[in-house]
Amino acid sequence: MRFNDQDRNGGFTLIEALVVLTISALAMALVPAAMSLGQRALLATAALEKTTADRRAMTVVADRISAAQSIFAAGADGLAALAFEGRPDRIGFVSEFAAGPFGGGLNWIVLHVDAEQSSLVLDVTPYPVRNGPAIPTSRSLLLPATDLAVRYYGIDPRTGTAAWQPEWNRNATGLPKLIEISVTRKGSAQAPQPATIALHLAP
Repeated sequence: MRFNDQDRNGGFTLIEALVVLTISALAMALVPAAMSLGQRALLATAALEKTTADRRAMTVVADRISAAQSIFAAGADGLAALAFEGRPDRIGFVSEFAAGPFGGGLNWIVLHVDAEQSSLVLDVTPYPVRNGPAIPTSRSLLLPATDLAVRYYGIDPRTGTAAWQPEWNRNATGLPKLIEISVTRKGSAQAPQPATIALHLAP
């Protein structure tokens, strides 16, 4: 039996069909692997971006804390007290911004976790802070966080020796030498890594 050219061009041969099916099956088998690889790449990129953002935020915090000023101001009782607030969960201090939210000069800075916004925030107010209306405050959301733990290293007035302390008294004669901060990031199962910051103007 003879086939002319018209019959041969009318469709695929069995071998051609098998080749097409084999290539299609291989392509379909590679799709899940490609999607998994793409997903891992996206997760790795997101993790890198989060780590970079965290480091940038902590660099800002460390720069401001290390530049804290040893300033004494009259308290409510009229006596001079250190312009510094050292609590276990927040820290307030005077620091200078060369180009801050209100221009150059001294600012009162408070670092704490805002529970409503679940964020580590930096509140900046021009110093000295005066009572009255329209006191401007700039708030920066640094990173998603649920807890801030702070410790202070310096001379304990009760013992006269240097030690880590959970609070720093406003009646202290100067700033602590070191401040350790630990930030619990929102949604993170890892234990927070503490950062220790040396104050330039500590006695």
